[in-house]
Amino acid sequence: MTKFGVGPRYTDPVSGTEWANEHTFQIALWMLNDVQIYTEMKKFMQASNDPIPYRAWIKHMGLADKTTTSGWKLMADDVHYGDLSEIMRASKY
Repeated sequence: MTKFGVGPRYTDPVSGTEWANEHTFQIALWMLNDVQIYTEMKKFMQASNDPIPYRAWIKHMGLADKTTTSGWKLMADDVHYGDLSEIMRASKY
């Protein structure tokens, strides 16, 4: 269940991974496939104890009003910070 309730989740057509919505999925792709962003994310996570690291990282990087290279807003009402924070936690290993 997400903050959006029991509604349908977005399924990645390639991997079958489920996300809160397409917006969150597109940000995840950007985080995992942009080498500079991924490197900065890993660096941030080495020192972070924040309960919602995605939100803290975006603010720390000064990206709160920015978009991905494909135009998805990094901080918007429909972005599921929990899903994206899980990616960040996994990047530590």
